[in-house]
Amino acid sequence: MNPYLKATGFKSNTSTDSYLSNQNVNTNSSIIIHPNPSNDYINVSFKTETHQTLNYHIYALSGKLLKVGDIVKGDRIDIAHLAIGVYIIKLFDAEFSYHEKIMKY
Repeated sequence: MNPYLKATGFKSNTSTDSYLSNQNVNTNSSIIIHPNPSNDYINVSFKTETHQTLNYHIYALSGKLLKVGDIVKGDRIDIAHLAIGVYIIKLFDAEFSYHEKIMKY
């Protein structure tokens, strides 16, 4: 962790390096994003009945917000317009947040 953030008491459940690895940022198994990598769309599956609809944001690794929307359980997100690369998807609602790396080829 960044020494400055550690000194300020910042707490994170992820390592900065995990954004560049091939592992999920979170280990929450109630959300499945597939196929990953993908060329035109990703499916989002929720294993729990708690979340029927989630908001999503797709970010470039630079932090730039590229796409915003809502997704219903079992729906898909169109990523055909994105350039080839690695992105971060954030799925969330008022009580829940999940991040994962997705790859577009």
